[in-house]
Amino acid sequence: MEFVKEAKRTVLKQSERIDGNTAVVWEETETSGTWRGRTVHTLGTETAILEKQGDRWTIVHVHWSSRRAK
Repeated sequence: MEFVKEAKRTVLKQSERIDGNTAVVWEETETSGTWRGRTVHTLGTETAILEKQGDRWTIVHVHWSSRRAK
């Protein structure tokens, strides 16, 4: 959590798809900052699956992955 407070996170791309009571949201992100004296620069992908329950959407699954930026 300390790194998150100090890091800069930018959403590069976001899209979503809704099919009935299921939705998928994709995000591509770039995060940079300094952690324990080291420079951190990563690219990430996040996927969230949501399910409509009544008039609300509920997250039922989230996946994050990241790699060092070149």
